[in-house]
Amino acid sequence: MKTLFKTIDIKNATELHSAFLLMQDLRPELTFAQFKSLVCDQSETQAHYRLLGASDPDTGKLLALAGIRTLLDFVHGEHWYIDDLVTHADHRSQGVGASFLKWIETEAARAGIRCLRLSTGASHEPGKRFYEREGWGLRAVTYKKYRNSKTGSWEA
Repeated sequence: MKTLFKTIDIKNATELHSAFLLMQDLRPELTFAQFKSLVCDQSETQAHYRLLGASDPDTGKLLALAGIRTLLDFVHGEHWYIDDLVTHADHRSQGVGASFLKWIETEAARAGIRCLRLSTGASHEPGKRFYEREGWGLRAVTYKKYRNSKTGSWEA
């Protein structure tokens, strides 16, 4: 399948709405207001955050989406962190996600980036199999705690 890869123009209402609809596949609880606020705020304040997309060049339909941030730390140096990579349900297992990741790798190399990172849920077996099949290695384990808004205590 031919695919067009590009940066999503978040100031274009149509492109932003298409990105939101696809993001809802991954984050169904997300409202458009929350999405717009987060994306617009992050693009202005968070490490050159941007949305990248893969679309059908004939129809313009968005097939895959990812948020990208440029981060800097002692372990990885300057690197891209991939947030919320999602492929439209109708186009999974058709090579769209794989070609999208390859394009992101190419763009990172052009930008002089030497490391890409992403996370997926510990129990998300299809995602883990996909990333490993695409040559991504398991290099870290992430631990989290959330503060309970009712009790104020931290919980796993």
